[in-house]
Amino acid sequence: MDRRTFLKSATIGAVAAGIAREVLAAEKYYPTAVDQSLFETINRVKDPSNKTPLEKSHAPVITAPKMARAGEPFAVEVSVGK
Repeated sequence: MDRRTFLKSATIGAVAAGIAREVLAAEKYYPTAVDQSLFETINRVKDPSNKTPLEKSHAPVITAPKMARAGEPFAVEVSVGK
């Protein structure tokens, strides 16, 4: 085996081992799916008609068109506070 072949094989093996390690770590530390209901109240205004000063300055505001066509780009504006 010449030097170039060895270096290619070693590099490919190291990359493959790194990817495999990341996949195994993800399965180890995140074994179950996340319950999306945990995030339903984060950064949401509780009463839109009567916002607190904190909600006025920290709640995200997303502006998007009412309709969009598939495959066509459209503008979405996201700002924090109003």
